[in-house]
Amino acid sequence: QEREENNRSRINHHRSLTKFNINNNKLRVLDTNRDQRMQIKEQQQKIKETIQQNKLKNIQDRQNAAMELYNMKKKAKFTRNQNEQSFNSSTIQEYKKRILQTNMEAQMIDVLTKKLEEQEAAMLAKLQNTYTQEKIVIQKLNEMASRSPSVKGANGIDSEA
Repeated sequence: QEREENNRSRINHHRSLTKFNINNNKLRVLDTNRDQRMQIKEQQQKIKETIQQNKLKNIQDRQNAAMELYNMKKKAKFTRNQNEQSFNSSTIQEYKKRILQTNMEAQMIDVLTKKLEEQEAAMLAKLQNTYTQEKIVIQKLNEMASRSPSVKGANGIDSEA
């Protein structure tokens, strides 16, 4: 009988340790899930902030480019008027050279504007891709959490809370 009691005591002790380890594992999984959710939320917030900053930067760049273009056109108009007034003292070649320079400056602005638009499109595509990947990871985590009985309901705590 004493031996039987010792065996029962060992078995009960082993069961208690096993239950304790299972509960600790459940709590670790819950903590890990919570940490991952927080990291994902932080990443999403950073992405939103980056998108907003890039939008504002792009708007500012476009405004600057438009202002430069406006100023160059204004300068070109002034130059043309000045050339018309002093046409008798200047040669036709100088006049054509001035027009060519203005056109090249306008083309440079057009190239710069297109480059900025391409950069914005690439950045937005990259951010959309990152957002999609994070969304998939969140869905997988949620699916894993809903399928796994060891993750859901440990000590009355819901892992999706």
